[in-house]
Amino acid sequence: MPPRELRAEIYRVLSEAFKEPSPEFAEMLGTGELFQFLTNSSGKLGLSFEFGGIEGYRSLHLQDLKRLYWDAFHNPVASRVTPVESVYRRWSEDPASDSPLAKLKGYLMSDRALHVQELYRQAGLTFPPEFSAAPDHLALELEFMALLCERATFKAQADFCADHLDWLDDLAADAVRKGIPAFYRVMIEATAALVRRDAEMLAKA
Repeated sequence: MPPRELRAEIYRVLSEAFKEPSPEFAEMLGTGELFQFLTNSSGKLGLSFEFGGIEGYRSLHLQDLKRLYWDAFHNPVASRVTPVESVYRRWSEDPASDSPLAKLKGYLMSDRALHVQELYRQAGLTFPPEFSAAPDHLALELEFMALLCERATFKAQADFCADHLDWLDDLAADAVRKGIPAFYRVMIEATAALVRRDAEMLAKA
């Protein structure tokens, strides 16, 4: 099992990829540090993942990267994806629920969102106002997983992966189907692969 510190750093870097790009993230991309870190990290997890789609965007300025971010995750609706767990889950997992939304997918603040919100509360965490309608946004879940890597048992980490990070293959398939910008498609596919591999190692640990 790779060191806790490395795994926490992987999750933190992946988390930044799903927030609106910051100058620091753009610099990490531009210097090649992002490509190098993900390549080395995936190797240490026993993966050989192709990050060429990231390398091709090294010359982007921050504003261009922000435009790709908005094109991938915000508009237009028909050709973007929503990196929020609830969108890929049944809205309610309560068999007794009589809500017309209960068995449907595609809506925010599902039972999974309420559960992860409670996990944050128990850990003494708050989240930014811009995520108030989506506490189960991928950026937050990855950031929380980084915290678990540092503080929690392998079982707690494995439980969180199983409960809240097993929908990423569906997100990746959506990203391909909708043709979002290649940089973010590669980041989603890489995240899905890295999380899947980490979950496998946690299950054995």
